[in-house]
Amino acid sequence: MYSFHNTIENIGNLVCPAEFNIGEDIKMLIVTVTEGSDKPYKYPLAFEKADIIIINKWDLISYVNFNEEYLMSGVKALNPYTLVVRVSSTENTGFEQVTKYIRKKTKTLKNAHF
Repeated sequence: MYSFHNTIENIGNLVCPAEFNIGEDIKMLIVTVTEGSDKPYKYPLAFEKADIIIINKWDLISYVNFNEEYLMSGVKALNPYTLVVRVSSTENTGFEQVTKYIRKKTKTLKNAHF
């Protein structure tokens, strides 16, 4: 079984982690619908470098001012091939897709490292 060499968590700052390669195996970016849809435009480097982008709190989409088309337009302009997954804890959606991605990536990394 392979475990990631480095797990690096950064909370609340989308700028610093994207600028430097600090040994991470996967760059996973998590944004929430409650934060707004302008994040790719405010923090382009974070979105450009992300291997996977998770849009969290998807169940709140109808309650907040969130423009998915605007967000995705920015994401696709910066990183057209990244995986974008919508997740919701209350609806238990999206997690299977994220898990599949991590398992696939882990298998790929295991083969590359050994």
